[in-house]
Amino acid sequence: MLRELYATPPPDFVATRNDLVKGLRREKRRDDATAVAALRRPGWDDWALNAVAASDPDVVAGFAAAAAEVREAQSAAIEGRDGPDIRGALKDLRERSAELVRLADAALGGVGRQPLAGEINTRLSQVATNDVAVEQLLVGILGSGDTAPRDLFGGLEPADRPAARATKGAAAKRTAKAKADATATGAAERGPTAADAARDAAAERAARAEQARRKEALAAANREHRAAVAARQRAEAEVAKAAAAVDKARAALATAEEALASAEQERDDAQAAEGAASAAADEARAALET
Repeated sequence: MLRELYATPPPDFVATRNDLVKGLRREKRRDDATAVAALRRPGWDDWALNAVAASDPDVVAGFAAAAAEVREAQSAAIEGRDGPDIRGALKDLRERSAELVRLADAALGGVGRQPLAGEINTRLSQVATNDVAVEQLLVGILGSGDTAPRDLFGGLEPADRPAARATKGAAAKRTAKAKADATATGAAERGPTAADAARDAAAERAARAEQARRKEALAAANREHRAAVAARQRAEAEVAKAAAAVDKARAALATAEEALASAEQERDDAQAAEGAASAAADEARAALET
């Protein structure tokens, strides 16, 4: 359903989408109808790429694999681990993109539209960095955005290559394809374009910036760890100091308790001596009086 919708030329997209929504509502599929009603009309660049997904799925699959290789190479470079060679991966992606652009321009020519090589190349640069967009291109619904119904989208598979037809229209398309091949070959012989070089440079700058950000985050974490270790060491020193003070206080208390016991004993002895002396005095006075 979605593939057929996104195979519709952009001028007819809204009417086709509205008819589809009405059919879904008649079938009581209200959630699907609401989701389909929110789908955006694709631009001619997305339409042309969806057309290639239907006619040449192997080319789109090659582009998807090359884009995944570039993303893996960039991730490996950022994380500082072994991975694919980023320059080689970017070169392969450029070549796959050029083939896809050529076929997309041929699809536009087949419906009387002017080539959009620049716009399509820019669009492919965006798609290559987005897993969802690559997946949507593989099944021919590029441009559906995040609002595509997941249950409808999830069941789609890449289209099979249609059988060639020996018709006048097919012959005309083959002629156009041959001319485009010649143009693409000339472009390939001239080497990477300024846009290719700029894209490669931007990718490398992004990778370097991300690696620098990760290094700074690691350095900040190390600084915080060192500060935490120093704080722990200071706290342990304070604990040791307090423990020593407690030990000293306990020793002083023991000494004071001994002194108190000795003083109490001396007091008791003095009181006993005083009592004995008082009794002796009483006896001496009694003897004197008799």
